[in-house]
This record gives sequence, C-alpha cells and structure tokens, in this order.
Amino acid sequence: MELVKIAIAQNGHALQFAAPHLIGNRDLVKIAVAQDGYALEHAAETLKRDMELVKIAVAQNGHALQFAAADAQSDPKVVLVAIRNTPHALQYASETVRADPEVVLAAVSRNGNVLEYAADSLRADKKIVKAATAQFGYSLKYAAPELQTDPQLVGIAERSKKRVARQWFIVTSIVNMKIRVLRLFRWLNSWRRRDD
Repeated sequence: MELVKIAIAQNGHALQFAAPHLIGNRDLVKIAVAQDGYALEHAAETLKRDMELVKIAVAQNGHALQFAAADAQSDPKVVLVAIRNTPHALQYASETVRADPEVVLAAVSRNGNVLEYAADSLRADKKIVKAATAQFGYSLKYAAPELQTDPQLVGIAERSKKRVARQWFIVTSIVNMKIRVLRLFRWLNSWRRRDD
C-alpha cells in the first residue's frame, strides 16, 4: 500500500494501475485526484459521488467533472469550482446547471466561448450574452438568433475582436523581434569565429 501511495503521489493517473480494492480507498483516491484531477476516472463509482473528492479533482483539473457522478455534475457549487479552473468544464454539467444564470455567467466571464454549452434560455439572455461577447467577440455566434443582430452586442463583439487582434499583433511582433535578435546574435557569433 505504501508503494502505491508513493507512486500515486508522484503521478495521480497511476491510480488506473492500482488493484480493484485500492480504487475504493478514499485516502488513496484523495491523494491521486489532488495530484491529477483526471485520476477521478479510475476511482470507484461510490467515490465519484463524494463531493469533497470531486471538488478536489475539479479544482486540480476542471475537465475531471466529466468523470464525476451525475449528482456531482448537478451540483452548482461543484461546477463553479470546476469552471474557476477550466471554464469549458461547463460542457460536463447537467442541463439544470447549464440553465443556472449564476454558473453560466461565471463561466462566460472567464471564457466567452463557453456560451456554446449554456442552455438555450440563457443564450437568449442579453446580460449573459453581453458578458460572453465582451470576453470573446466571436462567441456572439452562439447567442440566440435575435441577439446576434442586436446593435449593442454587435458593437461589443467588434471591440472585443479588435482587442484580440491587437493582442495577437503584439505577441507575434514580440516573437518576430526575438527571432530577429537571435539571428543577429548568430550572425555576430559567426563573424567572431571568423576573426579567431
């Protein structure tokens, strides 16, 4: 057992190789999911319903919500923990939670693209769509058709798209500058070697 604990503490996903009676050991699974949230996939079904363990797993990796039991996927508190880490974890939440304005607003505020996973009623909610579009302009395509042409939302989307374009311009400019500087140093070093 101690050897298994050491292995799992270093790589939580190693839980998949544990003996069947060990994947039901709460303490061992707790160590595994704290190290790698995806280890929840290999836990015993009873532990996939343990809200404390699921919260630990989704705090480590929000995508671990997909391996949780349905009652955990239906708990707004658990889903909020998951989307704080990984907004795309909203896709693994139950329909009920995907219709919860508080949960969806928290998710789209972090990543507007997750509007795709919101319930249809919230895709038609201007407040939710506004938050999603302000975060990521291209998310307007997931809004209800009547909101996709709303002048205010279209304006917000265009400003957001320009902001993203500026950010990418800055990033690519920095990368290009770094490449040029590296080439200059290589060229200078080649001249230095010629002189030696």
